[in-house]
Amino acid sequence: MKYETHKLCGVISSFAVGNIILSDVPVFKRVIFLIVISIFGGLGGTFPDVDAKNNNWNKIFGSIFKFRHRGKMHSLIPYIIVYLVIYNKILNNVHNHELLILYIIAISGFLIGVISHLALDIITVRGIPILYPFTKKNYSILNLRTEKHDKYISFILKMSVAIYIFNEVKKYK
Repeated sequence: MKYETHKLCGVISSFAVGNIILSDVPVFKRVIFLIVISIFGGLGGTFPDVDAKNNNWNKIFGSIFKFRHRGKMHSLIPYIIVYLVIYNKILNNVHNHELLILYIIAISGFLIGVISHLALDIITVRGIPILYPFTKKNYSILNLRTEKHDKYISFILKMSVAIYIFNEVKKYK
């Protein structure tokens, strides 16, 4: 999938999960939290491609990861381990309740974005090594081709957002 599709899916999926999780939060805080989770979801949605030669991460930071593309960075296991370590560090070191919540929302948005990226790549012909380091085997659920199906997936994501916004606006009429 293309960078824009991954970023869009990261933003949308983190916003959707955040909207469900934060449904009981007062409106002002909820808006702030949804903005934070969506921004970090977009970053997480593009991060697994940090190992690709021509990506926006390398344009900003230089080539920081020298792995084979769709290799180690396309496995869910390292992200879960890093998430749990960071989550634990935040819980033990941040004592301001509001700041603690903001940090947890940010790292959760990033992880949701990463998961959305892996979900998009696992439906392509090439697949991903989702269970690395246990196995290097690439798993694929569907046989979609990026050059052929990327625009359709992007369209579906955009339509989902439009339908969601339409339904939300209808609630307030």
